[in-house]
Amino acid sequence: MNNKKIFLTLLSLLIITPLISATDIAYIYKSEMKVDSTVLQTFSEMNLSVELIQEKEAKNTNLSNYSFVFLGDERLKKIGNAYENNLLIMNKYSIKEAGISSSSTTKLASNRRYKVLIDSEEKEVYLSDNSPRKSIPYYYIPQKRTIESSKGIASAFTGRNLGQIISYTNSSSELGNGQIAKGNICFFGIIKTEYWNNEAKNLFKNCVDFVKSGEITSNITEENETEENNTNGNLIHDIGLIDFSNSFNKIRLEFPNGTDILEEKPTLKCNEKYKIVLTVKNLGNSTEDVTFNGSIGTLLFNHLPKDGLEPTKTSLKTKTVEMELDAGNYAIEVEAIIPSDDFQENNKASREIEIIC
Repeated sequence: MNNKKIFLTLLSLLIITPLISATDIAYIYKSEMKVDSTVLQTFSEMNLSVELIQEKEAKNTNLSNYSFVFLGDERLKKIGNAYENNLLIMNKYSIKEAGISSSSTTKLASNRRYKVLIDSEEKEVYLSDNSPRKSIPYYYIPQKRTIESSKGIASAFTGRNLGQIISYTNSSSELGNGQIAKGNICFFGIIKTEYWNNEAKNLFKNCVDFVKSGEITSNITEENETEENNTNGNLIHDIGLIDFSNSFNKIRLEFPNGTDILEEKPTLKCNEKYKIVLTVKNLGNSTEDVTFNGSIGTLLFNHLPKDGLEPTKTSLKTKTVEMELDAGNYAIEVEAIIPSDDFQENNKASREIEIIC
């Protein structure tokens, strides 16, 4: 089936969808030819409904009725109140208007597959192209043009970190234009969807999850581990909290703007908000639904559950907690839980903090 037939099939489904149920995504476009069938297919895989909204109709549409607004790889100008909502940006033009960069992005293109940097690990996100002359581009926000409140998830990498190829900005964060974000914003610069490998598609799905919830997740596949976890064909139920970048005792702390707190035992202020970040990994060979418990003295909190965590995969979980505590020394205690865990010794983590008032 050629791309035109795929597009028309998806388009017919999208026209019917709003008549059946509330629509999840407002996909604003200028040219019908630029509507991305791979993106539509990925939304469909996530059981998300989409309404295609032509650019000139966007200003007459109440975009707050949707879970988020998607802006594809086009220059879109008259798009109403799109920037006042949860937003997924996949072009180089809209980031300045959204306030997550001081200017448009930079394009990096090569006929060899550049890798992206994710949590200090190099990953390929494009499939190999057999044409040695064809360049496959990325968009990225150069380091000097990023804003403090944006969290870099993946970086353009050519032997050195060039800037953010994927970035997350939480609602209520201060933007580069001096305004406050009215929704969660993901910039996704891996734009050539026809060359996406599974890594790229998972990163895109994570971007969607962040825009909808404000929670950061990760689904980076660890290679060559499935066989090790499969003992004589028996099911092994085992999840664990693991160390990751800038974590201490498996817990990372961040300021509300996403800046990491690098002291092993930090001093935090009472009644201020901080982010508590964990990484849970499925160490067994059975898909698991994971829940979390957390406490700091008498203060209780819970990270959002992670359903369907597949073997060898990880999930990065973030919870913003207001430190409603008296001055003193405390321990942040967290636990990852599944109904039946064969090895529970790696399910818990603890990090000491001091609270001052």
